[in-house]
Amino acid sequence: MNISVITVPGSSYAKYLLNHAKRIDLPIQTVVVVHYGLVRSLKIVHSMFVRRLGWWDTFFFLANRVLQERQQGVVQEWRGSPVIHDYESLAHNVMHTSDLNDPLFLQQFSASKPDLMILAQTGLVKKPLLQIPGIGTLNAHTAWLPEYRGNHVLYWTLYFQQFHRIGYTIHYVDEGMDTGDIIRFTASPPRPGESYDVLQARLMEEAAIGLAETAKECLVQPPKGEPQRAEAGRKYFAMPHALRKNALNNLHRYYRSLEQ
Repeated sequence: MNISVITVPGSSYAKYLLNHAKRIDLPIQTVVVVHYGLVRSLKIVHSMFVRRLGWWDTFFFLANRVLQERQQGVVQEWRGSPVIHDYESLAHNVMHTSDLNDPLFLQQFSASKPDLMILAQTGLVKKPLLQIPGIGTLNAHTAWLPEYRGNHVLYWTLYFQQFHRIGYTIHYVDEGMDTGDIIRFTASPPRPGESYDVLQARLMEEAAIGLAETAKECLVQPPKGEPQRAEAGRKYFAMPHALRKNALNNLHRYYRSLEQ
């Protein structure tokens, strides 16, 4: 089976996914790395954050995220094994593009004849790309679907104190935002003492592993997904700072309740 992974430069999530794929002997034919330019990146930031949070909240939120990523540094070992960072060592072919909708890229990618496509932090993709893989496209969403679609979903789950609904959903991808057929949800509640950042990082790692394992199932028989009802869930957007503080307070109260 011909499997392709679509990602962006420097994605730790993609590295976890690809390294686990190598561990379980899941062959990855192609890795596509999408290099968004400055203008495109600013448009994405404006759409996802500035429109909802304003410039100041967006600046401090993104600056804090960059700082956390630098503090974590480049992971050299993961779950007892060295991490391979070189995409050429994790796939047979590596492609680069600045636009997933570029006709020339679509032609070249289609010529590779992928059976299955896996998304690794690329955001929404459009119909021309989704039509290429024969089986379909897989994604892992670090929240319970269909209830928590969209952005900042871990914050929103904490805000509504649905701790038993913290985890990740493996689903097929359609043109909507997290609206494709659901394959499975795996619950992974907060563990005592975990900060928000540690919890989020763990969920991302578990989702990457689950996504690779689901892709391997496709080698035998693609799992059947359960269609989502459009009215069954909600689409969330970036959470303002004041509400993020409430969400974190709920997490701390949850830990205190476990001690009683």
